[in-house]
Amino acid sequence: MENIKDFPVVRLALLGVLEVLKKDTNCLHKLWQNPYKIYKNKKQRIIEEPCEEIVDYQKIITKVLQKEFERPDYCYSGWKMLNNIKNAEQHLNQLETITMDISHFYPNTKEKFIRKFFKEEIGLSGVDLELILKITSYKDHLPTGASTSSILSTLVHKTLFDTIYKKMKKQEIKFTLYVDDMTLSANKHISDNCIKYIKNVLNTHALFLKSAKIKRFGYKGALITGAKTTQSGELQVRFKAGHEVVEMLRAKKIADMSIEELQSLIAKIGYINQFQKKQFVVTKNIAVKQLKKLHELSRKENENA
Repeated sequence: MENIKDFPVVRLALLGVLEVLKKDTNCLHKLWQNPYKIYKNKKQRIIEEPCEEIVDYQKIITKVLQKEFERPDYCYSGWKMLNNIKNAEQHLNQLETITMDISHFYPNTKEKFIRKFFKEEIGLSGVDLELILKITSYKDHLPTGASTSSILSTLVHKTLFDTIYKKMKKQEIKFTLYVDDMTLSANKHISDNCIKYIKNVLNTHALFLKSAKIKRFGYKGALITGAKTTQSGELQVRFKAGHEVVEMLRAKKIADMSIEELQSLIAKIGYINQFQKKQFVVTKNIAVKQLKKLHELSRKENENA
């Protein structure tokens, strides 16, 4: 990690945000009373969604960190203009690929590591340090629904990922990170010792790999962060993605879908359009119009309540 002396701007910027926050009584009340809404999504994953009063501050902090900290070469999340597709593109035309992900990455990124980052790398202390920890952590970990969590998950553990990247580079193995997904690829066989090495490095921060999700692929193609690489060196949309859209449309008309269902449908089509720009375009446009209509109805109901 770069020395704090190289980052006087990030410290001043964050102090400015915190000074505004100290005067925001509504947000401060929420921070100490009921900062997050907790629920499970369709995949039964626990989502910790910040309240509206906190969201704006998290977004500003995220922008400050994105601007002042340079993205590591191996990282394809947390900063602007990055996504799962660009991550997968780094591993085209490889003889062998290994994908793995970190178990419960955000919940296992404990406050002590977040505290160390803001204290030692940025120089925050006292009330300012405690306040930014209150904004960026929840119950001793990175919250799953906060905009700050993606970039912080990389910065907080950057020394670990740097170590892995340098080790793999020496062995002529590509290493990329997309949130909690790590990918190795090379034009040669990748030894199991590489996986053992990564496990040992992660363990220094009490992080672990999901053993059941460590996958090894050959030259015919691989499934990397939701994208399928092919033997011909191209990316293809997963068949499953198109099937999911068709099933949603069979189960319910767009006019009868809820806001959540419409958002899911639009997101699935958006994913497909990264590979096939014209696929489901008309359906997506209709869904977007219906979503806007429902949002407007919801707004009017809230005004009249």
